[in-house]
Amino acid sequence: MAQGLPDRAIVAGLAIHPGSGQALRFGSFRFDRANRVLSREDVELPLPPRALGVLEHLLERPGSIVSKSALMDAVWPDTAVTETSLTEAVSLVRQALGDDPQQPAYVQTVHRRGYRFVAPVEVETPSGRAVPLATPAAEPAPAGARGRTREVAGWAGAAAALAVLAAALTRREPATGPRPTRFTIAVSAGDPLPAKAAATLALSPDGRLLAYAADRGEKSQLLLRPLDQFEAAVVPGSAGAAAPFFSPDGRWIGFFAEGRLRKAPVGGGAAQDVAEAAHPFGASWEGDTIVYAPSFRGGLMRVSAVGGAAEPITRPDVAAGEMAHLWPETLPGGEVVVFTVWMSGGAGSARLDAVRLRDRARLGLREQGAFARYLDSGHLVFARQDGLLAAGFDARRARFTGPPRAVLSGVALSAQIGMPHVALSREGTLAYVPGRGQPPLVSLGWRQPDGRTSALPVAERTFMNADLAPDGRRVAVTIHDGTRSDVWLADAARGTLSRLTFEGHNVEPVWTADGRHVTYAAGGQGPYNVFRVPADGGGAPERVLKSALSQYPNSWSRDGRVLLFTELHPDTGADLWAFDAAAGTSRPLLRTRFDEDFGVLSPDGRWLAYESNESNRWEVYVRPWPALTPRWQVSAEGGYAPLWSRDGRTLLFQADEGALLAVPVGAAPEPFAGARPRLLARDPHAAWYGARPDGALLSLRETDGASASVIHVVVGWAAELARTLS
Repeated sequence: MAQGLPDRAIVAGLAIHPGSGQALRFGSFRFDRANRVLSREDVELPLPPRALGVLEHLLERPGSIVSKSALMDAVWPDTAVTETSLTEAVSLVRQALGDDPQQPAYVQTVHRRGYRFVAPVEVETPSGRAVPLATPAAEPAPAGARGRTREVAGWAGAAAALAVLAAALTRREPATGPRPTRFTIAVSAGDPLPAKAAATLALSPDGRLLAYAADRGEKSQLLLRPLDQFEAAVVPGSAGAAAPFFSPDGRWIGFFAEGRLRKAPVGGGAAQDVAEAAHPFGASWEGDTIVYAPSFRGGLMRVSAVGGAAEPITRPDVAAGEMAHLWPETLPGGEVVVFTVWMSGGAGSARLDAVRLRDRARLGLREQGAFARYLDSGHLVFARQDGLLAAGFDARRARFTGPPRAVLSGVALSAQIGMPHVALSREGTLAYVPGRGQPPLVSLGWRQPDGRTSALPVAERTFMNADLAPDGRRVAVTIHDGTRSDVWLADAARGTLSRLTFEGHNVEPVWTADGRHVTYAAGGQGPYNVFRVPADGGGAPERVLKSALSQYPNSWSRDGRVLLFTELHPDTGADLWAFDAAAGTSRPLLRTRFDEDFGVLSPDGRWLAYESNESNRWEVYVRPWPALTPRWQVSAEGGYAPLWSRDGRTLLFQADEGALLAVPVGAAPEPFAGARPRLLARDPHAAWYGARPDGALLSLRETDGASASVIHVVVGWAAELARTLS
């Protein structure tokens, strides 16, 4: 008889009696079960007791899939815990072993089933030898075999048969797995979702906690709601919050608010500043790093999750028509970030790309779409104008492994930028706001000085930015239709609509001072440049400005000599420029590392009003024209889109939550010193664009973009997705 046979018989017994005191070996590691010590080359590796318990439970069952519930019952007996605690313990084990979760040598995540120890394990027998404990690929032995001593060949044969059975069951799981669970969450009438926010929802990585921004009074607040509870709680310090996101362990909630990137403990506690971020266009937290998009006119940034100096990691290629990089999604491992490339052609031309963080190299995904999210099932889900699509995706190589297919329609789009109100957890839970999947319809109307409103006799369309003609009877307005935009002319009295542009992507109409032409920005395949077209439709467009950078008209001076316009620079962001129509030359007015935009001259030509985010949120400022110094801040708690009354005696501007405010022009030499804005109106679905001689303001109001009252949740959506794509 071979000398090793008695030891192997003992090993077979140990394999089915967890908890004995003998030590286990794997790789270069040794786990002493009697003293609960993990070591490597005789050096102890400290681990918390719960993490040691998880490791021991997996080591005693090598090759077997251990469910999450079984692990939690074994390691946390008689204690109510969430999967977050288990995930954290597994993470600590992997860190101690130096294990890569994407290419595991020891602990493997088995999607929707649990964990498996995949390395060979040896046990120290009473004779001091180390012999194999079990076959790594095998499932546990049947219950009837426990406690029996068998010949090695018979034990191995049974294990192999079980492994074949387990493999067959695994192969069938996508087709026969559990069906998803669907339910709705009714949003309180007092906490509606913001109508114009670019992103409102987030799910924790384990899919158990939903975060959403809700309008509460004059500012939005961030609410947290466990999916197994009825009530939501407000996150302290989240006033003005937008675009929430979670830490990888689900213990922190991040968000944008008041010009900053912030984080707060999920379990309660004070919010903390992480970095400056003027705009909320998405963030992704992986490991100890947050990658975020702080501007609609630039690239991605990254910063330590504990705060500190932020650094740029991407820069838009302006010559190729790239305007901004938005909505980052850091892939597992933290080495690659998928993001949205916002193009000059708007939402319909947005595409996906990826960047490798260590050398900032662009990886060239070039798939049409936006707002990508990665699932642990190995899929990338992203948005197009008509809904969500998904495709197989290799996260390690950052490459699609199959063609994208439509997987969900009927998702509400934000009015601000046309992106979906949707959230996905890594494990595959889906939450979204239902809607018609199209930009909201908008009506044209008037707001009288006494507050009364009336509609123009023009059919509702997907109107965007507009300008009122000097005669107060015609409106130049953008209509966004699917993947393109054009400038149209609306007759305020007759209610007719006539088209002025026919090629490219055309936005931001501005009337010339004499009312004979409409100036606008045209782009699509490259940067936006400024053109003009006769308002009577009797001529072809003419170029006004030519640049390798995108430029947008803001306003003409009353005498028609100066056009104020915005230029987007990859280093300085949005800058204010002036074009001298007589000389045909341009010069910069305000060019800083902050954004300066929407410049408008007063009717008497004495004052320049504009918006800037130098305080990390939009505020409205006024400077004398053309001297430009001194400067006054006229908004107190945020403001944008300044607008002069027709007589030039009042400066109006908009603010968060649909507020319209007014500041009177005071006496020289300090006409705006100590100015106190007065609230004229509040309508979260309206924006104002021009003033008639009688004081009435042109308004654009969303008619089907009312604040959402329900959120749809699908638990286990990843399984359904896998069946759809199989």
